[in-house]
Amino acid sequence: MSRPRAWLQSLHDTYGMAV
Repeated sequence: MSRPRAWLQSLHDTYGMAV
């Protein structure tokens, strides 16, 4: 997990698709 922003972006993408 050298990129803390990577999972953040993934979460945002998932949320955007979820909602």
